Amino acid sequence: VSGPSMPGLPQLQGPVNDIASTPGCKDCVVASLGRHAIAVSHSAGVSWKKFKTPATFDELYATRGVLFGLVPSTADPDHGVWRSTNGGRTWQRTLTAPLVDHLYAAGGASHSLLAFEWGIKVYRSTNNGKTWSLRSRIGS
Repeated sequence: VSGPSMPGLPQLQGPVNDIASTPGCKDCVVASLGRHAIAVSHSAGVSWKKFKTPATFDELYATRGVLFGLVPSTADPDHGVWRSTNGGRTWQRTLTAPLVDHLYAAGGASHSLLAFEWGIKVYRSTNNGKTWSLRSRIGS
């Protein structure tokens, strides 16, 4: 099983945009809620704690100790990659780029985190999403 079961999702009583498991905690999950909020569970979805967010996240990604929220829409002024190091209580936008819709942790010695902008651009972070650099542009 790659993630916990979700018996508690009906408890959230509203739209859920995305859900992600938290590495290193087999019972921990985070859900992006419909409007400027996330919910965090440390009990495999049995109970939840909600937190306000500065943006509505379409996608979520979690590494050990860090949560990421993605806002890919060009129409949303909050577009980009948002980062929380305290379980979702506070957030900082660390990449202000539209259309970023996927994060990927690359293994190896570099421990890089890659952010993909709809297959057009790839950004790389070597400090767990604190800062980003443009690595490539497809077709150039």
